[in-house]
Amino acid sequence: MKERLTSGSGGKAPINLQYYLRQVSPVEGDPEELKDVVIELISNAMEAMPQGGDLYISAEENAGYACVYIQDSGSSIPAEILPKIMDPFFTTKDGKNGLGLFMARAVLTRHKGDLELESSQGRGTTITLRMPLFKEESRQGKPGARKRKNTRILVIEEDHMIRDLLFQVLSGKGYRVDAAETFSEGFEKLKGKGFDMVIAGTVTGDGQALISKIRKAAPRVRLAIIGGLGDFNLSAGVCGGAVDLVIGKPIDMSWALSRISELLSGRAK
Repeated sequence: MKERLTSGSGGKAPINLQYYLRQVSPVEGDPEELKDVVIELISNAMEAMPQGGDLYISAEENAGYACVYIQDSGSSIPAEILPKIMDPFFTTKDGKNGLGLFMARAVLTRHKGDLELESSQGRGTTITLRMPLFKEESRQGKPGARKRKNTRILVIEEDHMIRDLLFQVLSGKGYRVDAAETFSEGFEKLKGKGFDMVIAGTVTGDGQALISKIRKAAPRVRLAIIGGLGDFNLSAGVCGGAVDLVIGKPIDMSWALSRISELLSGRAK
């Protein structure tokens, strides 16, 4: 089928949309998250055609996967940056944080799917999303995955880039993650939610008072802090048991994930 969209300044540049969507079997996952991924990727394709162009969207089943193809006729991605295009914070667009493609891939990875991107001069860019088809036995899952799915983590971080990165990486590992920008917002989320861990990052003010408030609200929660927390004394806090984990900056994500897993499984020393 064919439709016409608009792009570019003032939404005046025409984009010819053509789509061919075969009926596919169900996939297992969060429909809102998967919908957001598709919308993000279509938006990226439209942004690549500020002067207008052609946008093709198709879907099919292939080798046990539901596949969605999004192809644009816009400017291609230079070969030298193509390997980095899905890295966190990498962007060539003004006003963007460089997390769109990274987050999309993180969501698909958590759904046991993948994301591929091809781009060549004069042919635009094609993005392929693959999501495994639903299988009845997949409801049971693996014990580790079930345990992570039942583990709740609250991220409190004023820096939106770090907050978004932690949210996506931890969600990608199967944890149930909530995020808050401020401590007042975080404390509201903390009330009665049964979180297993709080990760607190960049804040201003009395760090010791904030730690005490978290401990009072959730005395059994595992508490990790990123770098410094206001004027909180890290050494005294860790030795005194107020803090379970200190994550340094820049964040070594592999190390942090390993330590978080150990803490939540009770194996940390």
